[in-house]
Amino acid sequence: MAYIVSQNMSQLNFKADTEKRMVYSPLMIPNILIPRLDDVTNEKYYVKFTPQVIEKIQNLYMIEKRLDQTNYEHTEQMMSDVVMVESWLVSGKSDKAYELGFNRDNIPDGTWMGGFKVLETPEGDNIWNNFIKTGKVKGFSVEGNFITNFSRVKNDEYLLQEIINIIKRIND
Repeated sequence: MAYIVSQNMSQLNFKADTEKRMVYSPLMIPNILIPRLDDVTNEKYYVKFTPQVIEKIQNLYMIEKRLDQTNYEHTEQMMSDVVMVESWLVSGKSDKAYELGFNRDNIPDGTWMGGFKVLETPEGDNIWNNFIKTGKVKGFSVEGNFITNFSRVKNDEYLLQEIINIIKRIND
């Protein structure tokens, strides 16, 4: 299921084509450490998805025809008039993601991108005018039970990765 994320949840803003009522956003970015909380032990841990796993998730999403299963921030509030009409994996320097204005530093190869059409219906008009145009929402993501597909990362591995990322940014 895709879900719309608010300003508070997204670090990358989506790109919109106002004439076509299209919204483009990264859905899954490879090798990003994502914080999670264990339901049983309340232990904090991190997950990350490889490009290969992201491709499998993208394929499954399309095979299961989940294109119109969009909700608002992991809630029961469905937004069925927001429909995925484009889906691709970023590959190469001339990828459409970069033509849309996304930065290669934030959107590496293997990122799953989605293009969502906001339908011209009363519900679609409400979403477009009160969520997209106002900036109340900033992007999309994907939710699902991927427990068998992620790699769990301990806190010290996370800290080491963060230090490496900071050094890379300084060197660039």
